[in-house]
Amino acid sequence: MKNIKGKLNVSVPDTNAPFRLMKAETVKKYLGRLPSDYNLPNIMMTAYFAYYKEKLCFKEITFKPRQAGATRLIFLK
Repeated sequence: MKNIKGKLNVSVPDTNAPFRLMKAETVKKYLGRLPSDYNLPNIMMTAYFAYYKEKLCFKEITFKPRQAGATRLIFLK
């Protein structure tokens, strides 16, 4: 469990939930509370959902190991 400090002080297993997995109606309820210059909105939305007792479901996602090719990291300057 990760604890999201600050005003909300909630614990969730994964704070980085993607928007595409959130219900639009639920996001709309809390979008106005989000500061316009906040740079991690999906994390704050997850915190709002936990704090205000919205229905949450966290599922473990596993990935198959790469079968071919190589992983390449590209660093931009």
